[in-house]
Amino acid sequence: MLNAVDAKSRVSLPANYRKTIERNTNEAVAVLGLHETDPCLIGYDRAWGDMLLAEIREDRARAKISGAPADRFNPARLAFGLTEDVNIDTTGRITLPAFYREHAAIANWVWFMADGDTFEMWNPQVLLAHPDMDPRVKAAVRHDLAKAGVPHA
Repeated sequence: MLNAVDAKSRVSLPANYRKTIERNTNEAVAVLGLHETDPCLIGYDRAWGDMLLAEIREDRARAKISGAPADRFNPARLAFGLTEDVNIDTTGRITLPAFYREHAAIANWVWFMADGDTFEMWNPQVLLAHPDMDPRVKAAVRHDLAKAGVPHA
């Protein structure tokens, strides 16, 4: 789903994402962070963040039991140190923090894509240039850009 970013860095979250966040947490707050591997943002609700913390702790415990080396800090740093809570306003918009917007090279448009427990926010042009992105996803982005009258590659 393609949505415009306004001059104040606000973008509307897709309605189904907002509803899921509010249903899971009873609050109008999304968590934004840097995607683990791709040049986009990842978004989720605080309940998913709690599950992620439990998973990191379990991974540490398994490594300790098996005697394998465990990186105690970096997984948690990336998962929680590089995130920011953003309020969802009454019209369903969030304001993209500057650091995250710059990291994902988001300018005037954001393409949202759910991936199960979380959602991703892409600069559509970056997504189209990504060598590992499925061609069907690229086709959907091109379709949405054309529908919105946005020039694209």
